[in-house]
Amino acid sequence: PIGYNIPEFLTFIDKVYSDINSIKIVFPIKGYSKNYGNLNIEVIWPQSKSVYQDFVDFSNNIRSEDKGVSQNHTFSGKEVNNSSIVMLFSYGKFDVLLTGDAEIEVEKQLSIGLGKNNSIEVLKAGHHCSKTASSEKLLSIIRAEIAICSYGKENKFGHPHSETLERFKEYGIEYYSTAESGTITIKTDGKDWKIIEK
Repeated sequence: PIGYNIPEFLTFIDKVYSDINSIKIVFPIKGYSKNYGNLNIEVIWPQSKSVYQDFVDFSNNIRSEDKGVSQNHTFSGKEVNNSSIVMLFSYGKFDVLLTGDAEIEVEKQLSIGLGKNNSIEVLKAGHHCSKTASSEKLLSIIRAEIAICSYGKENKFGHPHSETLERFKEYGIEYYSTAESGTITIKTDGKDWKIIEK
């Protein structure tokens, strides 16, 4: 389980609640979208606000308790990962799917929602290129050209997992990692695009 008693998180929660009257809190679910000029951002997961409730309750409990008591509050890794917000960024004919830490259980739902005719140029691979994400089903539907893997060098979780990289190879997906490339920037005019490694 993952503990949320780390000082940085508690400081963040305190800051949010101290400014609660001036902060608009949004709980985006599937169907929520925003346009910024020609850029469209669409939320495709979660499907309901219920996934947020435990975290809202948890945050309220932290604020009502003395320091140190919050160390007993935990969520399983899977519960946290599958509460990730998944977004589709579209700019002209260029699409990027950002999957957060969502795992295969969520990807099954995404596959249904995305249908069979979606071609997504860039996938921000789920859960740091763990074997618990980037399923064959999802990859076969989105037909991504590039996958971006976010993980640190020599991390204790063994990311990226070889199973995931093999799946990328099977589907002809080139991948870039933040461990090797650092910051990865994508530039596009809505038609042509390129990856810029720092």
